[in-house]
Amino acid sequence: MTLIKNALKEALLNSVSQFHWEFSKIFDWPSQVKIFDFLTNLPEEDKKQWVFDFSKNNDPDDGLIERGGGLHDNKFFFHFRPRIFNELQKYRPFFYNHPDVKIFLSKFNLYHQHLLLLFKEIMTELDILHPGYDFVKQIPKDPNEALVIRMLKYPPGTETTNGVLAKAHYDQNFASAHLYETQPGLFFGEQLDIPFVSDAKKIAFFLSSKAQVMTGGKIFYKAIQKNGQTKYEIDSFEEGLIKATKHVVLSKSQTLQKERFSVVAFFHTMDPLPEPCLENIIL
Repeated sequence: MTLIKNALKEALLNSVSQFHWEFSKIFDWPSQVKIFDFLTNLPEEDKKQWVFDFSKNNDPDDGLIERGGGLHDNKFFFHFRPRIFNELQKYRPFFYNHPDVKIFLSKFNLYHQHLLLLFKEIMTELDILHPGYDFVKQIPKDPNEALVIRMLKYPPGTETTNGVLAKAHYDQNFASAHLYETQPGLFFGEQLDIPFVSDAKKIAFFLSSKAQVMTGGKIFYKAIQKNGQTKYEIDSFEEGLIKATKHVVLSKSQTLQKERFSVVAFFHTMDPLPEPCLENIIL
């Protein structure tokens, strides 16, 4: 736990902690990327079989998702939560029975278990550092609600005139762990000047929006127009014992020639973020 304690203290002081975690050695992200890339190149009708919808508003968030169509953040991602296994058994999508695909899914399941243990260790240490918030009790009992692993693919040449793959933002969860990338470009901090130094056994850990709100912070949203609809994005925060970490993904020369793959784990707590309202919208 000493490693986790020190990593957490660094994240609290310096926006992000980049450290070698002992379980990182079991992660085989290159082989996972290979199967993920294969799935993204299936014919459109076959790809649709790998989308799983557990939502109440017809907005799928599990399995293979494609997003984008704007100036930035055009991407594929695969969201893994253990709950997809029931859907896989039920619908048996194309290539589900292929041995390599089964290994791909079983590895995700194992990694999910290890990352959930990491989350519990982090929250235990937070309770010691900042007693009174009951961080451990905020972890959902359902593993599907507590943690999602996201594997991302940005197609080659994806950029805007200012070279942004994913614009600067705060994650909406409690904390995140950046686990892997094939091309550079991730930067952290309010000045966006702390680069992620890629290493096969290194992860970057940082706190996010729910952590700041849970510890007394006030959140502010900004209204944007997207596809003819008004959406609300997190703009900034005031106060709060824990500070959320801003980050951005910039397009480098490498991403013009090859896809950029990355892997992130999102740790969630039970309470949702405050909804946009008159008091917290920036006009």
